Amino acid sequence: MRAAIWTALVASAALLGQTAQETGLDPETLLLARIKLRMEETLLRQPDYTCLETIERSRRRPPARRFQLLDTLRLEVALVGGKELFSWPGAREFQDRDLRELVPTGTIGTGSFALHARSVFLSSWPRYRRVGEEMLAGRRCHRYDYRVALPGSGYYLRVGERKARVPYEGSFWVDAESLDLVRLIVEAREIPPELELESVTETIDYARMVIGQGEFLLPRRSETVLVDLAGTEHRNRTSFTDCRQYVGESRLTFGEPPESGPEPAPAPAPVEVELPGNAYVDLELESVIDGARSRIGDPVEAILRTPIRRGKQILMPKGAVARGRLLHLERLGGRLGWYVVAIQFEVLEHAGRRAPLLARLEEITSALPLGGRPAVAAALPGGVQVRRPALEAIPGAGVFYVRGEMIRLGPGTWMTWRTIKKPDGTSP
Repeated sequence: MRAAIWTALVASAALLGQTAQETGLDPETLLLARIKLRMEETLLRQPDYTCLETIERSRRRPPARRFQLLDTLRLEVALVGGKELFSWPGAREFQDRDLRELVPTGTIGTGSFALHARSVFLSSWPRYRRVGEEMLAGRRCHRYDYRVALPGSGYYLRVGERKARVPYEGSFWVDAESLDLVRLIVEAREIPPELELESVTETIDYARMVIGQGEFLLPRRSETVLVDLAGTEHRNRTSFTDCRQYVGESRLTFGEPPESGPEPAPAPAPVEVELPGNAYVDLELESVIDGARSRIGDPVEAILRTPIRRGKQILMPKGAVARGRLLHLERLGGRLGWYVVAIQFEVLEHAGRRAPLLARLEEITSALPLGGRPAVAAALPGGVQVRRPALEAIPGAGVFYVRGEMIRLGPGTWMTWRTIKKPDGTSP
């Protein structure tokens, strides 16, 4: 199919250099044809690539004038084989799975990385209307409005377990000289009432970036605003950075490339250790969780303070490192002065030994004077009920609450976990 599209592009490339009189087309039709050809060529020559995606999630309830920052996430997003794939930063590989498996709470979406542009420019469903020339970001641009009716839409909205396919419309701006896409707006307003949403609007800005040996037009940032029927606005501001070519399923890093030289010998595979069920895992936090600087998706490490044994055999000694992720970091609104925090540890490692870790949080205390007093509880003082069922349903996720206007947990924060079996009854 891609070869057929390229053949059509080559056959139509003369349009880029011909006048309306030479082609027999009116000027507006010729301009739209040139823009679509340019965008088809741009989108189809993109390699599989990945970027670091940072999302700031905010909310504004009426009659408030300002958005309240709720949390910030870091994810790796990749375009592979025409699909958007997601993982935590530094994860070993991407998997084709629902983004909600990684981020089960709050407003989250897909499409702004690559799929919206492909739907607007590589599909025959949109209906276009030229608006005229406008200045945008200091550039003279052609603006078009477009609409995609429901039969041709692949745009889905989901609220909890409720999901619906919706029509959408919007606008795009292309540079008048290069015909590069500058901005794309995608808006849904005809939303089924059972979703209890008034509108969803996504604005995506584009720029040229270097990937490998080439320069490509990629999304630079996006903003999504979701308005519910009560007038509450949920805003996600996303930036895409550290973009690079994706090769196979190798681990992705975002540091400087290593100096060229002989290939190092592969490290020996770690010795796998199976932990018994119902074993206590006493950890002291090594990483710092800071309410102002930490981001959901950040790696978290802790040190094992007492050895884990099976009879007299030491399976993991004191000093082993537990590695995991920060799954949630949310400051509750109002006067409560509490944070909701969730951590998930995945593995214990020490001296070439590796033990998969699936455990539930039993207790947490902090000796830091600025760290508040963590409390593992579903109810906060004053009768306020705070539940995060989506987080609590994740096997191995430890959800706890920290009192304070600002939190900073690190060394001196002790946690007791207890190992559990997988949902299928097997060991981790």
